[in-house]
Amino acid sequence: MKLNRLLIVCLSAGCMSACESPPDQVGSPSLPGQSNYQRNPSTDGSPEAQRPVAYVNGRPVPASAFYQQLIEAAGGVTLREWTLDVMIERGLDRDGLTLGVDDFAKERRYFMQTILPDGDVDTPEGADQAERVLEKVLVRRGLTAARFEAMLKRYAGLRKLVEGQIEVTDAAVAQAYAFEFGEKSEARIIVVDSLAMARRIRDQATGDASFIDLALQHSTDPSRTQGGYIGELSAADPTLPATIRKALVSLDAGDISAPLPIEGGFAILSIDKKKQAEDVVIDDVKDRLVDQVRRALERQQMQTLAASLLDDARLDILDPALRRSWEAQQAGLQTLTP
Repeated sequence: MKLNRLLIVCLSAGCMSACESPPDQVGSPSLPGQSNYQRNPSTDGSPEAQRPVAYVNGRPVPASAFYQQLIEAAGGVTLREWTLDVMIERGLDRDGLTLGVDDFAKERRYFMQTILPDGDVDTPEGADQAERVLEKVLVRRGLTAARFEAMLKRYAGLRKLVEGQIEVTDAAVAQAYAFEFGEKSEARIIVVDSLAMARRIRDQATGDASFIDLALQHSTDPSRTQGGYIGELSAADPTLPATIRKALVSLDAGDISAPLPIEGGFAILSIDKKKQAEDVVIDDVKDRLVDQVRRALERQQMQTLAASLLDDARLDILDPALRRSWEAQQAGLQTLTP
């Protein structure tokens, strides 16, 4: 079992081209060469297919030499992003919504806050720092400025479609407050497949055996390489299994839990240290927490909507290489789905 944290979820940073700067309103996307789409330039002798895209030792490399490999390597991802953009535009048109400058500015600010969580991107110094970090992020992800703007446009469209469905409750704000400022437990974990194995390991851990050594020897969790260390946990973290959250409430420093049923096996927790709740009044941070909860809910809804839009799209893939790439990409997504 891999214990997840509250993460900022990026829906996708795929290979989509877009305008160099975001438009005031979403327009209809166009596919380069759409009128000739059924022709495969890797197999015809047209001038377009023979156009050099590079030279190697003075020898021209025709576009056709790359078409097949490029389509199979990135075609599925590109088609997925293009399809999602088309479906987002259809949804905006259906709901009578448009995207303006403010929507793009907000999306860019959100992204800057993501890559610079400890900085204030609204100050000149913070904004400059965020821009420098952004340049490095784009290089690391292989994104051009145009593709980054296309990604922001996609986020803005999805957010526009879901923002009217978001309701921030007092309970959600209280949970966010407890997660950020409440008691934390610095913990280690051992995950095994069977209850019998978990009981044997727990007996050894409460005896003379080292929990760290037992984690290295037996745990199936990725944390085994760190002796089971998983950092600070909060009982208010909704991403943790309910059995883990309940155990965190009752365990003190030095305690080892009984075997806890989780998805795919059984876990044993060892508490290294307890960190007391911070002395912060909720009313002093409520506005920030409300915004934080709203954005988290928006991200969840945006992910759900994106998946639904892709499911609703009707695709007629004519190119065999693109079809193979699409099918491989879809199989990869299914493999990664928990």
